[in-house]
Amino acid sequence: MMQGMLDYLTGSSSGATVLRRNFVFKVAPMLNPDGVINGNTRVSLAGWDLNRKWSSPIEQLFPTIYHLKQQLAHFQSRGRVAVYCDLHGHSINRNIFTYGCYTAKKKTDGSKSSGDTTSSAFKSDPRVFPMIVARHARHFSFADCDFSVHKSKMTTARVVVNQELGVTNSYTLEASFCGPDFGARKGTQFSTWDLEEMGRSWCQSLIVYYGLTSQVKALDLERKKQAKLNQSIPGEPSPTGRQSAQTQANEALLRLDAEDEETAHKENHERRAEKHECAS
Repeated sequence: MMQGMLDYLTGSSSGATVLRRNFVFKVAPMLNPDGVINGNTRVSLAGWDLNRKWSSPIEQLFPTIYHLKQQLAHFQSRGRVAVYCDLHGHSINRNIFTYGCYTAKKKTDGSKSSGDTTSSAFKSDPRVFPMIVARHARHFSFADCDFSVHKSKMTTARVVVNQELGVTNSYTLEASFCGPDFGARKGTQFSTWDLEEMGRSWCQSLIVYYGLTSQVKALDLERKKQAKLNQSIPGEPSPTGRQSAQTQANEALLRLDAEDEETAHKENHERRAEKHECAS
């Protein structure tokens, strides 16, 4: 899933471009490298479950958790954290789903944002974004999502980031080690492609949630106009034409190299023949 997110966010699509224009993405690809490289799926090399150490992480024992929490606190002090999400594998449940934090309805003024943005009332509810994800990701199950906060989960990342740092949209995105129990892929295991697709769908859902679809459409239109303009400029070859011209140029260079090599071979042969005659 992380690979799918990174591939999408660093891609050239209009959606990715709009997301990069509107957000700064801070990515920690792996918080438990020493544990994972040694075959652990849950604990670090020292045997600690790092996702239970977010409340008061000790820098010397849990450096990745400590520094990531410090960074999040720094950004949130400016009110700048829009969404937090950590990615996990689940050994029991099926499908792909999220854990979030929802305790009670929050009061809002009921005002609506302009354009196609989601209303502020909905944005204060952490269940809205996963509902949007479920519409865009074929293996994501909103029915399996859990937004309750149990005492045993109080020191996990999503709860600490939500309750201590004040980030409403704080999630754990869980992917089953098995596969889906619905849809065309029911009864099969998730493939690498399935997980990467989920990462892309998560990013695309951000576009809808934050009302950026109009910007994506505008950029698509702008790119189409620019492509037509490039094709209409006299003497300006299209990208396909430029590629074809480059191929022809490369072939011409190869022919010249071959001709030069053949000429040099003939001249060398003639010089050897002259030397042989002189020696005779």
